[in-house]
Amino acid sequence: MGKYATHYTDEELQALKEQWFKDRRRISEKLAGMEPHDIDTACLPYLNNKTLQRLFRHTIYLYHFGVKTGDLDLHKREEALIPEVYEEIKKNGYFSSSKITEKKIANWFGKAVSRQTRHKSFKKY
Repeated sequence: MGKYATHYTDEELQALKEQWFKDRRRISEKLAGMEPHDIDTACLPYLNNKTLQRLFRHTIYLYHFGVKTGDLDLHKREEALIPEVYEEIKKNGYFSSSKITEKKIANWFGKAVSRQTRHKSFKKY
């Protein structure tokens, strides 16, 4: 994997998946009985790179507090995409073989999180 590579190779994807299974299993056993949100948050440092960590952190927040509970105002496209991204990262340890796609979705979800947490009474002039 080069520093500026736009896609993961098949060998890298396989290595990511194997390492993710080991880390995920160990964390799930260690934190058995805790809330799913807490278990997912504990898995963040074990993802391969900062972009994946950021994507999963935003996805965890939007999934557990937006999709499952309905407490957040999400766009229809976001409501459909968030569970897909969440399940894919939980299953494989990565979302897409394209690093560019992961970065775009991480930015999109970051904006969705900031849209939920900004001060509502602030007026733009």
